Amino acid sequence: MSFVLLGILNSQAAGGGAAGDFELLETTTLASDTASVTFSGLGSYTDYKHLQMRIVSQTDRSSPGTLDIISVELSGDTTSSYRRHVLNGNGSSVSSSSGTLGGRNYIGYTNAVNQGADNYGTTVADFLDFSNVNKNTVYRSFSGFTNSNASEIMLFSGSNFVAEALTSLKFTPELSSNFTAGSRFSLYGIK
Repeated sequence: MSFVLLGILNSQAAGGGAAGDFELLETTTLASDTASVTFSGLGSYTDYKHLQMRIVSQTDRSSPGTLDIISVELSGDTTSSYRRHVLNGNGSSVSSSSGTLGGRNYIGYTNAVNQGADNYGTTVADFLDFSNVNKNTVYRSFSGFTNSNASEIMLFSGSNFVAEALTSLKFTPELSSNFTAGSRFSLYGIK
């Protein structure tokens, strides 16, 4: 969970706003394994300039591998091409990539339950100027995980090419069926 603390502290550093600028709007902590988590009705938060998601999660992936990927669907849009850029580091090397996905985009890494029941990944994502109807929705995120096989951090940026206000966020595991019980999704408003 140290990545969550690092993300929170970094988001409140100079240029990121003072600690009082972040207000907790909603939190979902899963009581059982769940296929997806949705925050709807984001249009009711027009008092805020930006939104931030803080995710501490794990998935039920049991096949070989050290991690899982969190996908995000913006405003229920399952038809547009989403664009992403990724910068990844593991302590000894750095890599980058870009790409598109139809109907969703990557937003972060998370651990899989096969790496230990108490081993979670973290993601902090900012949705900038989310209620502007005259521009594409964009986001940036910082994500990381550590387990017995690897430790990695990743910076993402992403967008979909639809000029509309952001009305909902739907998070889904990309490589497995469910987020596990205990995963937490918190939405903050930034004034």
